[in-house]
Amino acid sequence: MRDIFVRSQTTIRTYARCREYRSLMNDMKISWQYQPQAGWLAPWKVTLVGDDRTGLSRTEIEKILKHCPRYHFLIIEIAIDFDPVMGIDKNFVRKHGVFGKSRRHA
Repeated sequence: MRDIFVRSQTTIRTYARCREYRSLMNDMKISWQYQPQAGWLAPWKVTLVGDDRTGLSRTEIEKILKHCPRYHFLIIEIAIDFDPVMGIDKNFVRKHGVFGKSRRHA
């Protein structure tokens, strides 16, 4: 889609450039940040955003990751959608949901 300069959101500059892609098959988007501005940063950072209706399939993810030697995940966000007839609405989530960052236990 485009290649843009990355605007700094904090006092620490991370990457200078970002190339944005959109799938030809669905509405999946990829942001590929490159030109690290600090020596401790990886050469690039990739963000995948799935199509709202279909999400990200394993095949789609593998097609992208084959270009990324020695990758590791920083953050994985999971969205779970329910049919309205199931009764899982905003009130149900507020009553039963547990949110926060998970930590590994020994």
